[in-house]
Amino acid sequence: MLNVGIIGLGLTGSAIAKYLIEHRPDMRIVLAGAGPSSSKAGADLGALLGMSRYGVAVMPAEALPAALQAIRPEAVIDFSKPESTIGLLRHYARAGCGVVVGTTGFTPSQQQQLQHAAGTRKFGLMYAPNITRGVNVLMMIARLAAAYLPGHDIEIIERHHRRKTDAPSGTAAKIAGQLHAARHTGVTHHGREGMTPRQEGEIGMHAVRGGGIVGVHEVLFAGEFDEITITHRSESRLAFAAGAADAAAWVATRRGYYTVEDMIASADTQELFEEMPGAALDAVEAVPAGIRR
Repeated sequence: MLNVGIIGLGLTGSAIAKYLIEHRPDMRIVLAGAGPSSSKAGADLGALLGMSRYGVAVMPAEALPAALQAIRPEAVIDFSKPESTIGLLRHYARAGCGVVVGTTGFTPSQQQQLQHAAGTRKFGLMYAPNITRGVNVLMMIARLAAAYLPGHDIEIIERHHRRKTDAPSGTAAKIAGQLHAARHTGVTHHGREGMTPRQEGEIGMHAVRGGGIVGVHEVLFAGEFDEITITHRSESRLAFAAGAADAAAWVATRRGYYTVEDMIASADTQELFEEMPGAALDAVEAVPAGIRR
């Protein structure tokens, strides 16, 4: 039984908590934390989720440092706010718990703080701006396309619900960074208005916010005579929940800084490749190593 903490009970954090309770008998939520000044503090987690009582009270943000030391969950799933996550890093290190950070909107400086904290190797931290396996496979395919279609222009379009505050999404920014690395370029053009001729090697980035869209990421490769579009669509937040649960189990016993790709490419998942049809496995092996990683 893996003892898990959930910090951040917004739309995604709540979906993860409910998923763990209903679908993961191998995991037990032992700590739940709300954001600063949240009205959710003090409520029973199960009642908050519209379920029967669970017996774990949601803690206010200011109580979390002490709770981490007292309860010491083996893994924590953090879907809070950037400043909250950064503020808890030293407490995660002291508690020695594995941490899955699904929070988005970090500045480059804050991302460096994540890496530095995990670099102490006192705890394991997985930075996962999009925790679903599917979107991480999209990134792998997109890097492959970028390498083999050097003359095609690249545009990234991401769509999310109207309540999402950061743009572009952390996932879209990560996709752009990986494609820049594959193309050895570094110019991202956000949106288009007025006279904006396309620069050589640039990647276009477009953010859409509206309604209840869970999450869509689309990468367009447009050539003179053809185009390829790679799309990942999250139909439900359960996609995030399932990915977060797998990530928590994986990072709980590790030390250092990781991404979802590390989990997918780890020895723990090599059996997936062993079960692939011969032709599919040949195609994977044919991808240059620098693109596969």
